[in-house]
Amino acid sequence: MKTQSRLRRVKPQRATRRPSARPLPSRRDLMLLGGMVVGLILIYGVNLDVTSTSFGFASLSSWVARGLALTLLVGGLTTYLWIRKPLLFKQDIEKWFFVSLILINGFLTQLLGSISPFSPYLIPITLSVGLIVMFFGTEVGLIFSLMFAGLIVLNDPGVGLMLFAGAMVMVLRARRIERQRELILIGLEVGLVNILALLAYTLMTNTNVADLWLQFATSGLNGPINALLLMGLVPLVEYVLQRTSPLGLIELLNTSHPLLERLASAPGTYQHSLSVSRLASEAARAIGADSLLTQVGGLYHDIGKVADGVRPTYFAENQRDGYNPHDDLPPNISRIILQNHVKAGVEMGQDSGLKQDVLQFISEHHGQGVMRFFYVKALKDPENNASLSLDDYRYEGPKPQSKETAILMISDATESASRSMDTFEQLETTLDRIVKEWLEDGQFDDCPMTMRDFTTVKNSLKETFRSMMHTRPGNYPTAQALK
Repeated sequence: MKTQSRLRRVKPQRATRRPSARPLPSRRDLMLLGGMVVGLILIYGVNLDVTSTSFGFASLSSWVARGLALTLLVGGLTTYLWIRKPLLFKQDIEKWFFVSLILINGFLTQLLGSISPFSPYLIPITLSVGLIVMFFGTEVGLIFSLMFAGLIVLNDPGVGLMLFAGAMVMVLRARRIERQRELILIGLEVGLVNILALLAYTLMTNTNVADLWLQFATSGLNGPINALLLMGLVPLVEYVLQRTSPLGLIELLNTSHPLLERLASAPGTYQHSLSVSRLASEAARAIGADSLLTQVGGLYHDIGKVADGVRPTYFAENQRDGYNPHDDLPPNISRIILQNHVKAGVEMGQDSGLKQDVLQFISEHHGQGVMRFFYVKALKDPENNASLSLDDYRYEGPKPQSKETAILMISDATESASRSMDTFEQLETTLDRIVKEWLEDGQFDDCPMTMRDFTTVKNSLKETFRSMMHTRPGNYPTAQALK
């Protein structure tokens, strides 16, 4: 009876899920935002004249007007992003990245606007927007394109509207880039849209088009120049932000990558990773998460099983002929082996240059879940029964911090469980149980998944499993039957 009561401890202790709290801006964050706005006001309060190497200060009324406009523009759009994308400002390096881009664009707007009539058309907002879209997504890129264009409109509405039109091309195209040469094509498209937008504005203001041929040429060159700069800056930004661009993620999907070639030495884990990658990416697409990043994370999440000093046969998918080496090991040793494959995977990924956004799939794919099989095995030993704690048999985590890693955690566990299922109905029941128990155990407390997201993810996984578990006719005609 005592053992039975301890076995019940395997079940989650918490009955309800703790809701994920939206992080509020800290005093430091508000000071950073205020400092950025003050910096912009100072930049826009100086009247530069580069040609005569002189400068002056705007009138008090101009300072006040521009200060109010900048505060409303930057403060309003930043507040929107804070509400829509609270995790966007979680890391200090990302906050400073955004602040730097805003201040640099503000400074270049003032500087290039003072050199010549055509130099403002070279303001590189397309470059900034391209970097943001590639690393943070389309919606974030759209908001910042509005912000950057607004900074230019304060000086020259025509240039601001023209560059915003070109930036929209980058917003719509940059996230889907699969090859580096596509950037050149996008640059040409940006240049063409710039010219058309400038032409439309010129006709609306009844300006003589022939008098602006240099402006048209400069606006057309803006796109290709920014595209070339973007190609050169992407690797640097990847290193600084520890995020992988779409181009980098496409490269990681190549099966000739050294880590994937090494993973192929454990065929069971390799096939498991391929299946998890497909399941998770489809589920991520269903809820609007980053499906490409999730696909890559699924491929690399278990690389620790082929690390130096780790025997792949310690893991069920690589075992043959019914032999399980854990049968000969005490459960506390088995626990250490399973915990270490996560640590070893992170170390392998770091040594191979994987960025943090991919490494998080390795470190979080088990969360702080319980190794139930070995915990139950340990309970059966009378010597361990008195001092054994459920927490001793948990993975060290952390728990999933994003929608993508939460999806992978569910996909990984369900794919593993599916190997012992005979029917699709059994798999449906198991998937529902896994998600319910992990919710009650608090495994998803740190990620922004909603209950609607969980329902959509489960439905997507079920549909993908249904296609993977399809049946075929059992009796194909033999060659003899054709005669």
